[in-house]
Amino acid sequence: MSTVLQSKDILDIDVFWGKELALANKDRLFGCSFNDLNSDRSGIAGVKVQGLIGDHSYSVLRAVECNGKRFVVVRNPWGKSEWTGRWSDGSKEWTQEWLQFLPELGHQFGNDGQFLMECELALSCSFATLIYVLPRCGLVGLFLSNRQNDSI
Repeated sequence: MSTVLQSKDILDIDVFWGKELALANKDRLFGCSFNDLNSDRSGIAGVKVQGLIGDHSYSVLRAVECNGKRFVVVRNPWGKSEWTGRWSDGSKEWTQEWLQFLPELGHQFGNDGQFLMECELALSCSFATLIYVLPRCGLVGLFLSNRQNDSI
């Protein structure tokens, strides 16, 4: 079974992290995409937002909790063009303290299409869409319900 989920519809990021996203590529697969910017006003098509390409799919390779932060490791299947915001390769967040965690995160710098994003940032983008395959049926409704008595 697979589903498409708008990140803005996740009711509880902590529950989603623990029960779903932390299991990326263990027993479920995730992908994501970001909506394209409307080019009607600018006349420029294919604009990137901090390196992300609109209407383009990315693979979520894994979710990693490290030194008190939650990260998603994402890959552009083209093998190039990466996120250029917080925690991007060479960004100011990579202090000496954090550089020691690169092996634990399973990440290395380079224009290889793979990048890190903080989970909360990735999921807070109202323009993000998660696509994932579940190992069992029935769980998606838990995260999509808008009724108060069903919310997490």
